[in-house]
Amino acid sequence: MCSSDLETDEHHVLVLIQGIANGLNFLWQRDIPHQEPLEKNILVDSTDLAKLKEIEAFDVPPSESPQQDMVALGTLLASIIHRVGPVGQPVIELVEQMTGQSDQGGFANFAELAEAAGALDRRLFPPRKPQAPKIGRVEQKETSPLALWGTVAAAVDRKS
Repeated sequence: MCSSDLETDEHHVLVLIQGIANGLNFLWQRDIPHQEPLEKNILVDSTDLAKLKEIEAFDVPPSESPQQDMVALGTLLASIIHRVGPVGQPVIELVEQMTGQSDQGGFANFAELAEAAGALDRRLFPPRKPQAPKIGRVEQKETSPLALWGTVAAAVDRKS
């Protein structure tokens, strides 16, 4: 796996974390019963935006607390990262913080997690500024040595 693949995979994981965290934040703010985050309930569209689907807990009891969802999401992401391939230490530390395996403590809520993932994504993969078009630049014609010699000879003749 080349470094650009690693960057792409890490970026996708961080965008995934943001989308799922925002969805779970929405559910908990509105006290909507739902099941723990499961891979089968995550949709990712063509712009890498992650959304939760079929959140109703039909066959399993509903999630009991945001902390339970945070640990479940961290565990799910660890599994996804394991399949995707190697990721850098900052992404691993973010996931460890979600599961409570970090010295930094956990996240207070899913909005804080989404912000942390977004900040890490911006730090690791800053947006590239588009290059400004080169306006007013005049293209110079390539001059042949013979034409250049003729210009020099004409200048010398004028001085004589």
